[in-house]
Amino acid sequence: MSLQAALYEAQKEAVRSWMKKIEFYTIRRDALQNHDTIAKCYNKDMINRDFIEATFEVAVIKQARRDYKLLITKHTNIDYADSVEYPECLVYALKKGLFTKKQIKKIPFDGQNVETFTQQYEKKNLLSELREEFLHPTPMIKLEER
Repeated sequence: MSLQAALYEAQKEAVRSWMKKIEFYTIRRDALQNHDTIAKCYNKDMINRDFIEATFEVAVIKQARRDYKLLITKHTNIDYADSVEYPECLVYALKKGLFTKKQIKKIPFDGQNVETFTQQYEKKNLLSELREEFLHPTPMIKLEER
């Protein structure tokens, strides 16, 4: 293996390792802070659409499990499924069948059930939308200082 090929592989592994540590709630921030580097890695095929979506699926599921734990813990101010910060993650995990029937029964819904909750909060293309936001982040609006 040439030095150039070894460097490419090392960079590829480094960016993939970094991406695997991204949390759902940091995707937008990380994309904005690292946009140029992400674009270069994508253009050099160090990361691709499938890898990005698979990585973000893990982040979505981790967030859903975090939210589930908050919902079933009595010592939080989160009373219902629609009160979690990212209900779309919970819906994704529910639709994927990642919770048992026993776990689902523990989820408190505010005048809803699993079906109506998923209908209201599902983002049909969640992973592809996250991928596009990651590859093409839009800056947050800055208010003018007076």
